[in-house]
Amino acid sequence: MPSLWEDLSKWDLIDRMKPLLQKGAYYYDPESCKIKKHEVIAVNIPWIFIRRPKWMNCGVWHQVYFQCLKAIHSQCLECYKVVATPRTVRELFDLYELMQQMDFPSKCGVDMRPYTKALYGAYFYTKTLEDGERLYTIVREQISENISPDLPVILKRACTEFEMLRGDSANYEQTEDEKKWEEIVKANVDIPDWDGYQPDIVINHIKRLWIAWAYKSNDMTALEFNDGNDLVVPLRTHHKEGDTQNG
Repeated sequence: MPSLWEDLSKWDLIDRMKPLLQKGAYYYDPESCKIKKHEVIAVNIPWIFIRRPKWMNCGVWHQVYFQCLKAIHSQCLECYKVVATPRTVRELFDLYELMQQMDFPSKCGVDMRPYTKALYGAYFYTKTLEDGERLYTIVREQISENISPDLPVILKRACTEFEMLRGDSANYEQTEDEKKWEEIVKANVDIPDWDGYQPDIVINHIKRLWIAWAYKSNDMTALEFNDGNDLVVPLRTHHKEGDTQNG
Protein backbone atom coordinates (compact mmCIF):
# COMPACT_ATOMS: atom_id res chain seq x y z
CA MET A 1 0.00 0.00 0.00
CA PRO A 2 1.66 3.28 -1.08
CA SER A 3 1.98 6.10 1.42
CA LEU A 4 0.14 9.38 0.92
CA TRP A 5 3.39 11.00 -0.20
CA GLU A 6 4.04 8.26 -2.75
CA ASP A 7 0.49 8.49 -4.07
CA LEU A 8 0.56 12.29 -4.33
CA SER A 9 3.95 12.20 -6.04
CA LYS A 10 2.94 9.55 -8.57
CA TRP A 11 -0.21 11.31 -9.78
CA ASP A 12 0.91 14.96 -9.60
CA LEU A 13 -0.10 16.11 -13.09
CA ILE A 14 1.03 19.71 -12.58
CA ASP A 15 4.50 18.58 -11.55
CA ARG A 16 4.73 16.28 -14.58
CA MET A 17 3.61 19.04 -16.94
CA LYS A 18 5.90 21.64 -15.40
CA PRO A 19 8.26 21.76 -18.44
CA LEU A 20 5.35 22.71 -20.71
CA LEU A 21 3.89 25.16 -18.21
CA GLN A 22 7.23 26.87 -17.59
CA LYS A 23 7.75 27.40 -21.33
CA GLY A 24 4.46 29.28 -21.43
CA ALA A 25 2.92 27.13 -24.14
CA TYR A 26 0.48 25.75 -21.57
CA TYR A 27 -1.24 27.61 -18.75
CA TYR A 28 -3.72 26.99 -15.94
CA ASP A 29 -6.99 28.71 -16.87
CA PRO A 30 -8.69 30.24 -13.80
CA GLU A 31 -12.14 30.23 -15.41
CA SER A 32 -12.36 26.57 -16.40
CA CYS A 33 -9.87 25.40 -13.75
CA LYS A 34 -8.18 23.33 -16.44
CA ILE A 35 -4.77 23.29 -18.06
CA LYS A 36 -4.96 24.76 -21.56
CA LYS A 37 -2.63 25.30 -24.46
CA HIS A 38 -2.17 28.71 -26.07
CA GLU A 39 -3.71 28.39 -29.53
CA VAL A 40 -1.16 29.57 -32.10
CA ILE A 41 -0.06 28.60 -35.59
CA ALA A 42 3.47 27.30 -35.17
CA VAL A 43 6.03 28.93 -37.43
CA ASN A 44 9.08 27.11 -36.09
CA ILE A 45 8.22 23.61 -37.35
CA PRO A 46 9.68 21.92 -40.46
CA TRP A 47 6.40 20.27 -41.54
CA ILE A 48 3.74 21.26 -44.03
CA PHE A 49 0.37 19.61 -43.42
CA ILE A 50 -1.62 18.49 -46.42
CA ARG A 51 -4.58 17.59 -44.21
CA ARG A 52 -4.76 17.02 -40.46
CA PRO A 53 -6.41 13.77 -39.33
CA LYS A 54 -9.65 14.71 -37.57
CA TRP A 55 -9.30 11.84 -35.12
CA MET A 56 -5.82 12.82 -33.88
CA ASN A 57 -4.87 15.21 -31.08
CA CYS A 58 -1.11 14.90 -30.82
CA GLY A 59 -0.93 18.06 -28.73
CA VAL A 60 -2.35 15.95 -25.93
CA TRP A 61 -1.24 12.48 -26.93
CA HIS A 62 2.42 13.21 -27.63
CA GLN A 63 3.26 16.40 -25.73
CA VAL A 64 1.31 15.66 -22.56
CA TYR A 65 0.99 11.88 -22.34
CA PHE A 66 4.27 10.80 -23.83
CA GLN A 67 6.70 13.65 -23.19
CA CYS A 68 5.48 14.49 -19.69
CA LEU A 69 3.93 11.28 -18.40
CA LYS A 70 5.98 8.70 -20.36
CA ALA A 71 2.64 7.11 -21.18
CA ILE A 72 1.00 5.99 -24.43
CA HIS A 73 -2.56 7.14 -25.07
CA SER A 74 -5.11 4.49 -26.05
CA GLN A 75 -5.69 6.20 -29.41
CA CYS A 76 -1.98 5.96 -30.21
CA LEU A 77 -2.27 2.19 -30.11
CA GLU A 78 -4.60 2.47 -33.12
CA CYS A 79 -2.37 4.84 -35.11
CA TYR A 80 -0.70 3.40 -38.21
CA LYS A 81 1.22 5.53 -40.63
CA VAL A 82 2.69 5.07 -44.07
CA VAL A 83 6.11 6.70 -44.09
CA ALA A 84 7.90 7.74 -47.28
CA THR A 85 11.52 8.87 -47.09
CA PRO A 86 12.62 11.21 -49.89
CA ARG A 87 16.34 11.02 -50.52
CA THR A 88 16.75 14.59 -51.76
CA VAL A 89 14.95 17.88 -51.31
CA ARG A 90 13.99 17.64 -54.99
CA GLU A 91 12.12 14.44 -54.20
CA LEU A 92 10.59 16.11 -51.15
CA PHE A 93 9.12 18.92 -53.27
CA ASP A 94 7.90 16.42 -55.87
CA LEU A 95 6.30 14.34 -53.13
CA TYR A 96 4.67 17.41 -51.60
CA GLU A 97 2.97 18.15 -54.92
CA LEU A 98 1.86 14.52 -55.24
CA MET A 99 0.50 14.49 -51.68
CA GLN A 100 -1.63 17.55 -52.43
CA GLN A 101 -3.19 15.68 -55.35
CA MET A 102 -3.78 12.56 -53.24
CA ASP A 103 -5.31 14.64 -50.40
CA PHE A 104 -4.95 12.10 -47.59
CA PRO A 105 -4.38 13.11 -43.95
CA SER A 106 -0.64 13.66 -44.16
CA LYS A 107 2.38 15.92 -43.70
CA CYS A 108 5.89 16.20 -45.11
CA GLY A 109 9.09 18.06 -44.34
CA VAL A 110 12.65 17.79 -43.09
CA ASP A 111 13.42 15.46 -40.19
CA MET A 112 15.60 17.29 -37.67
CA ARG A 113 15.39 14.66 -34.93
CA PRO A 114 18.92 13.64 -33.87
CA TYR A 115 17.95 9.96 -33.51
CA THR A 116 16.78 9.38 -37.09
CA LYS A 117 18.95 8.84 -40.15
CA ALA A 118 16.54 10.35 -42.66
CA LEU A 119 16.91 13.96 -43.79
CA TYR A 120 13.33 14.15 -45.06
CA GLY A 121 10.03 12.43 -44.34
CA ALA A 122 6.40 12.19 -45.38
CA TYR A 123 3.68 10.69 -43.20
CA PHE A 124 0.23 9.41 -44.18
CA TYR A 125 -2.04 8.64 -41.20
CA THR A 126 -4.64 5.92 -40.68
CA LYS A 127 -6.61 4.60 -37.73
CA THR A 128 -6.25 0.84 -38.15
CA LEU A 129 -3.77 -1.71 -39.45
CA GLU A 130 -6.19 -2.71 -42.20
CA ASP A 131 -6.55 0.89 -43.39
CA GLY A 132 -2.79 1.27 -43.17
CA GLU A 133 -2.22 -1.74 -45.40
CA ARG A 134 -4.65 -0.39 -48.01
CA LEU A 135 -3.07 3.06 -47.89
CA TYR A 136 0.43 1.60 -48.15
CA THR A 137 -0.48 -0.03 -51.46
CA ILE A 138 -1.88 3.24 -52.82
CA VAL A 139 1.07 5.37 -51.68
CA ARG A 140 3.65 2.85 -52.90
CA GLU A 141 2.05 2.70 -56.35
CA GLN A 142 1.66 6.49 -56.67
CA ILE A 143 5.23 7.23 -55.61
CA SER A 144 6.66 4.51 -57.88
CA GLU A 145 4.68 5.81 -60.84
CA ASN A 146 5.20 9.55 -60.32
CA ILE A 147 8.54 9.94 -58.53
CA SER A 148 10.69 6.80 -58.21
CA PRO A 149 10.17 3.08 -57.44
CA ASP A 150 13.33 3.28 -55.32
CA LEU A 151 12.03 5.92 -52.91
CA PRO A 152 11.60 4.01 -49.60
CA VAL A 153 8.05 3.54 -48.26
CA ILE A 154 7.08 1.61 -45.12
CA LEU A 155 4.05 1.01 -42.90
CA LYS A 156 4.64 1.49 -39.17
CA ARG A 157 2.72 1.77 -35.91
CA ALA A 158 2.64 4.91 -33.77
CA CYS A 159 5.69 7.14 -33.15
CA THR A 160 9.37 6.25 -33.34
CA GLU A 161 9.85 7.75 -29.88
CA PHE A 162 7.48 5.15 -28.44
CA GLU A 163 9.63 2.31 -29.75
CA MET A 164 12.71 3.93 -28.26
CA LEU A 165 11.00 3.84 -24.85
CA ARG A 166 8.89 0.70 -25.07
CA GLY A 167 10.49 -1.47 -27.74
CA ASP A 168 8.75 -3.46 -30.47
CA SER A 169 5.49 -1.75 -31.44
CA ALA A 170 3.84 -5.13 -32.02
CA ASN A 171 3.82 -5.62 -28.24
CA TYR A 172 2.12 -2.35 -27.24
CA GLU A 173 -0.61 -2.72 -24.64
CA GLN A 174 -1.92 0.00 -22.37
CA THR A 175 -1.02 -0.40 -18.71
CA GLU A 176 -3.33 0.24 -15.77
CA ASP A 177 -1.31 3.35 -14.88
CA GLU A 178 -1.76 4.68 -18.40
CA LYS A 179 -5.52 4.14 -18.17
CA LYS A 180 -5.63 6.12 -14.94
CA TRP A 181 -3.55 8.93 -16.46
CA GLU A 182 -6.12 9.17 -19.28
CA GLU A 183 -8.85 9.74 -16.71
CA ILE A 184 -6.80 12.39 -14.89
CA VAL A 185 -5.80 14.26 -18.05
CA LYS A 186 -9.30 14.10 -19.54
CA ALA A 187 -10.70 15.71 -16.38
CA ASN A 188 -8.01 18.41 -16.06
CA VAL A 189 -6.64 19.28 -19.50
CA ASP A 190 -8.56 21.04 -22.25
CA ILE A 191 -6.52 21.22 -25.44
CA PRO A 192 -8.56 21.65 -28.64
CA ASP A 193 -6.76 20.09 -31.55
CA TRP A 194 -5.31 22.32 -34.26
CA ASP A 195 -7.08 21.94 -37.60
CA GLY A 196 -3.81 21.99 -39.54
CA TYR A 197 -4.37 25.29 -41.36
CA GLN A 198 -1.14 27.02 -42.39
CA PRO A 199 -1.28 30.36 -44.24
CA ASP A 200 0.89 30.86 -47.32
CA ILE A 201 3.40 33.00 -45.43
CA VAL A 202 4.10 30.08 -43.07
CA ILE A 203 4.22 27.50 -45.88
CA ASN A 204 6.70 29.63 -47.83
CA HIS A 205 8.86 30.01 -44.73
CA ILE A 206 8.92 26.23 -44.27
CA LYS A 207 9.78 25.62 -47.92
CA ARG A 208 12.74 27.97 -47.56
CA LEU A 209 13.77 25.99 -44.48
CA TRP A 210 13.66 22.77 -46.54
CA ILE A 211 16.07 24.20 -49.12
CA ALA A 212 18.42 25.62 -46.49
CA TRP A 213 18.41 22.29 -44.61
CA ALA A 214 19.25 20.42 -47.84
CA TYR A 215 22.11 22.79 -48.60
CA LYS A 216 23.51 22.40 -45.09
CA SER A 217 23.22 18.62 -45.46
CA ASN A 218 25.23 18.65 -48.70
CA ASP A 219 22.18 17.78 -50.78
CA MET A 220 23.05 19.68 -53.92
CA THR A 221 19.60 19.28 -55.45
CA ALA A 222 18.96 22.37 -53.33
CA LEU A 223 20.70 24.38 -56.07
CA GLU A 224 17.90 23.45 -58.47
CA PHE A 225 15.73 25.94 -56.58
CA ASN A 226 18.23 28.76 -57.23
CA ASP A 227 18.75 28.31 -60.99
CA GLY A 228 21.72 26.03 -60.31
CA ASN A 229 23.57 28.74 -58.39
CA ASP A 230 25.07 28.49 -54.94
CA LEU A 231 22.84 29.73 -52.12
CA VAL A 232 25.57 31.88 -50.58
CA VAL A 233 28.36 34.04 -51.91
CA PRO A 234 31.46 31.85 -52.47
CA LEU A 235 34.22 32.41 -49.93
CA ARG A 236 37.31 34.38 -50.86
CA THR A 237 40.32 32.19 -50.07
CA HIS A 238 43.86 33.49 -49.56
CA HIS A 239 45.98 30.37 -49.52
CA LYS A 240 48.09 29.01 -52.39
CA GLU A 241 47.95 25.40 -53.39
CA GLY A 242 50.83 23.51 -51.83
CA ASP A 243 51.24 26.00 -48.96
CA THR A 244 51.80 24.53 -45.55
CA GLN A 245 50.92 26.29 -42.39
CA ASN A 246 53.74 26.73 -39.92
CA GLY A 247 52.92 26.38 -36.26
